[in-house]
Amino acid sequence: METDLETKQKARGRTRTFDNDKTLDVAIQSYWSKGPTQVSVNEICSLAGVSKPSLYREFKNEDGLMAASLERYTDQVLSHVLGLLRQDRDFQQVLDSLVDYALRQPTESAPAGCLFAKMRLDKAILGPRTNQVIETLRESAISAFAKWLAKAKDQEGVVMPASIAVSAAYLDDQLTHLANRMSNGENVDALRGQAKIAFSVFKSG
Repeated sequence: METDLETKQKARGRTRTFDNDKTLDVAIQSYWSKGPTQVSVNEICSLAGVSKPSLYREFKNEDGLMAASLERYTDQVLSHVLGLLRQDRDFQQVLDSLVDYALRQPTESAPAGCLFAKMRLDKAILGPRTNQVIETLRESAISAFAKWLAKAKDQEGVVMPASIAVSAAYLDDQLTHLANRMSNGENVDALRGQAKIAFSVFKSG
């Protein structure tokens, strides 16, 4: 019959399963609420209940963790935001929804602003893997905006302020800027008024 001491020794010897999903969820919330450069790996390990060596075995380093977090955020949040562009609604309705997301009030599960926008703001001091993900996502977002703008131009006669490519990059930059200013706690009514001016360059036909 096994003694209590033998049972405890076996328990201590078992390998704990690394909880990848929980760790990434903790990292996303931490980076999103505090900013990607304001959170340490040690803090994420503590909140996720994992050891630093096990985290590094899973993600290699902090850059790998941050890149994986941004990819997961894209799947969980950003893909749904860009999905607004595929909805069967008119141009102004979709644009209003994009602005609403950038300026939405924070909740416990979704802090103010956008994690992708925050990482773009800190891009110069983030790691190469994270920067690669940022650039890939930015190109994908601008491409999605360009397709949506081209459709609005053809089907609704929306007049662009410049070429489709330049207009898409402008739209992307403005929404990113709005989200980051919202993260900084600026007045939402003032930001909404400025957004109206910024996007007035798109004229309905």
